[in-house]
Amino acid sequence: FIENFQLPRMEFGAGVALTWTCVLCCQLLISAIFLIYRSAHTTKSFKSKHKSCDAARRLSFHSPDEVERLFIQTGYRRSVVGTTILYSWIVLLVLAYLGIVVFCTFSYFPELLSAWQTDWNGVVIPCIYSMVIFHVLAATLSKFYGSLATLFMLPEPNLPDATNVVIEEAVPLAEDSKDMIDPGMASEEDIPAFGRQLSVLWDRLRTRFRTATCKTLVEVEYDKLLGVKCYDYTCVRYVLDDEEGRYRPVGMGEWTSAEMHHQMKAGGMSHDEAKLELEKTGPNEIRVRVPGVLESLAAEFSDVLYILQSIAAWSYIVYTTWNIGCIWLGMTLIAGIYRALFIVRRGQKKIAAMAKLESRVKVLRSGEWIEIGSHGVVLGDLLRVEEGEPLPCDGVIVQGSIIVNESMLTGEPMPIQKFPVEDVQGAEVTKKNMAYAGTTCMQSTGPHEGRAVLLATGVGALTTKGQLIRMVLFPQSVR
Repeated sequence: FIENFQLPRMEFGAGVALTWTCVLCCQLLISAIFLIYRSAHTTKSFKSKHKSCDAARRLSFHSPDEVERLFIQTGYRRSVVGTTILYSWIVLLVLAYLGIVVFCTFSYFPELLSAWQTDWNGVVIPCIYSMVIFHVLAATLSKFYGSLATLFMLPEPNLPDATNVVIEEAVPLAEDSKDMIDPGMASEEDIPAFGRQLSVLWDRLRTRFRTATCKTLVEVEYDKLLGVKCYDYTCVRYVLDDEEGRYRPVGMGEWTSAEMHHQMKAGGMSHDEAKLELEKTGPNEIRVRVPGVLESLAAEFSDVLYILQSIAAWSYIVYTTWNIGCIWLGMTLIAGIYRALFIVRRGQKKIAAMAKLESRVKVLRSGEWIEIGSHGVVLGDLLRVEEGEPLPCDGVIVQGSIIVNESMLTGEPMPIQKFPVEDVQGAEVTKKNMAYAGTTCMQSTGPHEGRAVLLATGVGALTTKGQLIRMVLFPQSVR
């Protein structure tokens, strides 16, 4: 069949390029049709079903670096057609890369070129075409995958019905360039009209780019054990508030001194109250997700730097300098694999191990001291502080006093004594009454078998220890 297949030398490359063009046009047309349908469906849904419903809700975000930021959560629902179109773009990306490999290989074997009735010039055209398609798609998907994924979902006006939630940071508008003055211009001179238009256009593009890169797509999960809808974002658990119709972070609480002492006199929480609180807040643990091997590699090589390295390496291979190109490509792969698996992923494993804390604690429930695992501690629990053990949660000393080592927080090696909050109406809770998760109790004295009592005010990732871990995982503004 190959011997009888007659095709002019240059027409081979033109035919492949034409095929790629037709495939891209069809893909763009299908995507455009879906986006038109999505727009019409969204307008109809918002007007007819949820006239008074606003899909966007403010997100109560606890920043790890204590910098106040505004986040918005918006509901989306997966569409089979939209998901298929999105995955078809990924398939197109893979096919383009295979095209690069195949055409580059053919260019080094004259026998294959002769069998296809073409030459090097006829093969290099589809190879370059495939390179352009692959690297443009790779750069776009790696930088804007979250935004593109939402484009192929249907906006859900009612947030509790959403299958996915997009968390978007509200970024400030880009600085207006029309007020900028060239160093060579006098202050009273104005920027030319054409230059002003370019500046305004540039400001709009910068704002759109920053907005598109500040989105995070998370999947809503239904916890069958606890019976609630929730999702995890920056290690914090967000649970659906049915009354407000939005997701709220759980793991922190506030009590007055009178309420704390009343809780102590009442014999702590009842078993039913503790069970209900556990269903609401979830286990007292800091969940640090460690990605798998393939996911770690995909995250590493999705960086734009590797895309630029790929362009350079394959350019050498295409233009007959295969030895330099292969060495360049091999070094890039080795460096990326080593960094992804032996630096980044290993560091994530260490952080996950540091975040994991499992111990046995005694809590006061229904007037009795019972022993439970530290993951079962809930907000409002009264704990008996034992010596030599790290505290499983943040809390306030209600009775007795403790001496703790807070070097993990402050770096100060000297132990610090914590005192009970006063049983006086309007008494203020200060740092001298507060103890923090992860700090080690060196001495505990109090009326309950010689031990102090602490009321849990923070559990999970919203403890002080959780905040430190989140600062390591998310050192910059969340994108």
